[in-house]
Amino acid sequence: MIWRKLLVSILLNVVELLSDNSPVLIIKNEKQDRQCEVNERQLRGEFTNLKDTLATNLATNRGLAEIKDTIQNYISRLPHVGTPLPKLWVRVRYALDNYSRNYISVEEYCNVCQLNNLTDRKEMLRLSRYLHDLGVCLHFQDDPTLKHYVILKPEWGTAAVYKVLDNQTVNKNLGCFTQAHLKDIWQDSDYSDMQDELLQLMMRFKLCYLIPHRSYHYIAPQLLAIDQLDYTWDESNNLILRYKYKFIPKGIITRFIVETHPWIDQQKLVWRSGVILNKDQTRAEVIEYYNQREIKIRVSGNRKKELLAVVTYELEKIHKSYERLQYDTLVPCNCETCQGSQNPHAYLLEALYKRLNAGRYQIECENSYEMVDVRRLIDDVNELYV
Repeated sequence: MIWRKLLVSILLNVVELLSDNSPVLIIKNEKQDRQCEVNERQLRGEFTNLKDTLATNLATNRGLAEIKDTIQNYISRLPHVGTPLPKLWVRVRYALDNYSRNYISVEEYCNVCQLNNLTDRKEMLRLSRYLHDLGVCLHFQDDPTLKHYVILKPEWGTAAVYKVLDNQTVNKNLGCFTQAHLKDIWQDSDYSDMQDELLQLMMRFKLCYLIPHRSYHYIAPQLLAIDQLDYTWDESNNLILRYKYKFIPKGIITRFIVETHPWIDQQKLVWRSGVILNKDQTRAEVIEYYNQREIKIRVSGNRKKELLAVVTYELEKIHKSYERLQYDTLVPCNCETCQGSQNPHAYLLEALYKRLNAGRYQIECENSYEMVDVRRLIDDVNELYV
């Protein structure tokens, strides 16, 4: 029961982060008509997009008609539902829906449009972008490799990706694979002619990266070793920063690894939940502590502020891809007691900015009880303070 409640909370958090306040219904399948209690008031207080909880028994279809009516009601009220579309767009979409193929070239797509009297190329591309945004098909118009094809069945691309991620050899190699591996994995006629495009699709979704200076060798970071690697670390005068999340979605650290992979130390110091970066004689340790809902950063070397700026820029870019991701940035104290410590007292960066804007330029350290300069605290991690 505890596991079930935790799973509901995780799912609701994921929906909140990946959707723009989309309405959510909880459907309870009450086997043998045993009631499944949900603290709806508490969940509604925490998740404002939770609209209703409904009960059914799928063995007898009890309550199924009400559930169907409720779902239809909420769908009919979604912003894009009922928006009139050009008749020619509807005809083209209907024609594409009836294609049995997984993908077609952009030239074939244009032919379909022309056959249905949509002749303006700009309108054709507007339509493919609209269908892409809806998830009906995939057409990455800005990608030099993928722009030449319209993927009519997105699930075909998803299946191709999982054939790689579920492959025994790739898993045994801790996520490392080559184009020779892909040729074997995607030898089926469904995929064999689209191997370059499928690989680009994986890279587009930050599921893998090309290992620098090793032609045709790739890493899928979600399959890296679970255990943290052994390495030396200079603990003197580190810059330390922490992100503390209300809920940490899966994938932040693996996406970060993909984005920063050119700077991975020796292209070896990386594991599933962390990475060591080496840039301009400076090293950064970035580790996700998933159970603590935290990412901790340590930076050592000659150009600490510059590398910390790179790390925070990449993490903030990932943060912005989620709707309403809630987290705090924690800045380490720099008093004499905390300086050089691996466990300094930490301040909320947002609170430091508020103090600064209110003209309160000092704050007390809770370890040493010394008064510390707020502007220096901010300057330690961000040279552009307000």
